[in-house]
Amino acid sequence: MYDRIFVPLDGSPFAEQVLPYVTRIATGMGIPVHLMQVVPRCPRLWLTRPTAYTRAGSQRGPTTKPWIT
Repeated sequence: MYDRIFVPLDGSPFAEQVLPYVTRIATGMGIPVHLMQVVPRCPRLWLTRPTAYTRAGSQRGPTTKPWIT
């Protein structure tokens, strides 16, 4: 019927409480368990990189260009 079990985990103790049940089911059925760590999407601000800096003493800060467009 099923050939694998896929378990997404977010690192919380609540999410990990399912693991003993998944292990029991997978062992009984003889199928593998695939675990995946789920992380929150990072804000767009983190996806920028400096491309050019202004001269020392200038009032403007660094200009940035997005990594992902």
